[in-house]
Amino acid sequence: MAPVPEIIDHPASQSFSVREFITPCKEQIFHYHKEYELTCIVNASGERFIGGKLERFCNDDLVLIGKDTPHYYIHDKETQEKKNAEVLVLHFSDDVLGGEIDKLSELKQFVKLLNTAKHGIQFSKEIALQVKNLLYKIKESEGIYRLVYLLQVFQLLETDGNSRIIGNLGVQANVSQKDENRISTIYSYVSVHFQEKISTSDVASMVHMTPAAFCRFFKRITRKSFIQYLNDFRIAHACRLLTESSLSIADIAFKSGFANLANFNRTFKANTKYTPLRYREKFI
Repeated sequence: MAPVPEIIDHPASQSFSVREFITPCKEQIFHYHKEYELTCIVNASGERFIGGKLERFCNDDLVLIGKDTPHYYIHDKETQEKKNAEVLVLHFSDDVLGGEIDKLSELKQFVKLLNTAKHGIQFSKEIALQVKNLLYKIKESEGIYRLVYLLQVFQLLETDGNSRIIGNLGVQANVSQKDENRISTIYSYVSVHFQEKISTSDVASMVHMTPAAFCRFFKRITRKSFIQYLNDFRIAHACRLLTESSLSIADIAFKSGFANLANFNRTFKANTKYTPLRYREKFI
């Protein structure tokens, strides 16, 4: 599943937008756009996929996504059954303040944050609550007040000492757009099919490469082998099931893409330093 481009439309009188979505999203649309995106979850839950990482989200989840960064959000069954699944989304571009944002000395630190956002950045709940109120104010205001509130949002994001990077930091900087699209296609395929048997040759053919060339390419870009990435993804899913469900270890192994329980136990301990049972006992 290759990422598709999305065009973000702003009213002619606005240089950036805050939109409120109420209808639950029932399908994952893997997409990217030239604008930065700040997504604030008000009343919804599900999974988001950014920078090669599939993670759960719930109320007060606040995430900054870089421009041209492929991503998707999908609501879970509980949210899809709601009539009101509120999400606030801010989109802005590099010229939001009338010129290139990286030319403003006062925003030097914030620009560093924007550059890191290509991996996705999650902010603390404390900051999320403050930003949510400002997004409502932007949505309801006009003229210069919208810019005042926007700069306050920027300040809160920049000064959050408890934010965290979501995606894979191993991905090299200055990667061509063609290679970024290839990696994004691979990440997306894994996020959808990780419970199934995935061969290196099948994934290589998706990006029109031989298996040997694909293995070298993936290692060069991400600094880890494809099998290591696939195992990391599967184990992360298993960790969520261990702490969020009462499924048996065998069922969790199967639902995480492992056909062999012994292989699952071995891979799990290599990744987490715990056996699955000990992990459940420690973190549940």
